[in-house]
This record gives sequence, structure tokens and C-alpha cells, in this order.
Amino acid sequence: GILNRLAPGKLLREATSLLRAGGLVSVSVAILSEAPFQLYFADDYYLFFREHVLAMAATAGLTLVDQDEAGSIWRYLFRGSDVPIDGPQASLLRAAPALQATVRQQVADWQALIARLRALRDAGERVAFYGAGTTLMILLSQTEFPQGQVAGIYDDNPCKHGEEWWGVSVSPPPAQPRADTAVLCAGPGGVRVMRQRLSLPRNVL
Repeated sequence: GILNRLAPGKLLREATSLLRAGGLVSVSVAILSEAPFQLYFADDYYLFFREHVLAMAATAGLTLVDQDEAGSIWRYLFRGSDVPIDGPQASLLRAAPALQATVRQQVADWQALIARLRALRDAGERVAFYGAGTTLMILLSQTEFPQGQVAGIYDDNPCKHGEEWWGVSVSPPPAQPRADTAVLCAGPGGVRVMRQRLSLPRNVL
């Protein structure tokens, strides 16, 4: 399961207590830097940066063996260790100012994006949304964007085609842009791919 949805410190300690010598523990974590939408959801009780995960694991007596830090769900493989691991909390404290600054910046970025969308709404502009997922849901609900100003909701996942969001049917991205502004509803990696592959209007958020 995803570590964010459990009591992570207790889970890691109990998992460590069950390990044989050299045993392994695998965990998945939704990392905040790639999933800022977690700020809006109460069912993810714990929000993590990489430093948090490694500090908790070290405190539980686990050493890092392997990692996969692609996308928004990162995976870590740990091995139990009989050697005391010193300093994980001190390391996390040293990293705290940078982590706090990153969170503040992410919140500010979200607030700025929502403010810009509300301005487009009030100006009567037609906006196309690319990516039918959690980010889109947040933006539509936070801005109450009028259905008549939604030029389209697009996603390249065929399984989503035909779904209705805000009364608009999800369809594949068009060959030519049909809106004044496009909003790319994805994490940083997804936004980079969209900008490279899609035909977009001049104005892109």
C-alpha cells in the first residue's frame, strides 16, 4: 500500500520487527513535490518529501537498498540493519527550511493559478483543459468555471474518453487548438510531455 495512507512510523517499526536477518521491506510513497494536489485531500494523512521517508526508515533500523523515483508514486526498498543508524532526525532538521520553502512555493503557485483561471472566467474566455484527473477536479471546483466557457476537456488515455466532467465529455487532444487558453492539468513531468507533444493555443497555463 501507499505509505501516506497508514501510520508510517508504526508500520515501518513493525515491519522491521518481523524481518529475518537481511530481510527486505518495500514501500510506496506519494511524494509531495510531484503530487501537490495532496494539499487538498484529507484522506492522505501524511505528506512526504524524500528526506522524511529516509529519516523514518533509518529511525526504524532500515537501510536503503534501491529506489524508483519516477512519477508521483515513488518506491523504496529497505533492508533491516543491526548497525545503529545515527542522525536521521538531525538530517531532517537540517533539510526542514528548504522543505518548508518548497511547500510555501507550491501553495503560492496553486493560488496564483486559481486566481488566473478566475480572471479568465470573469473575462469570458474559452479555456481547454488537458488531463482529466485530480488536478482538473481541483481547478474546476475551486474556480466554478462555467460549462459554456470550457472549450474542451482532453486526455490521451482512451479509457477516459466519453467520461463527463462538468457536463463536458472527455475526448482525445485535437490536432488544432480550439480555445483561447489551455490549462495543462498534470504534474511537472506530465506538463513537460504535453508541451512537447501537443498542438496548444498561444496561451498556456
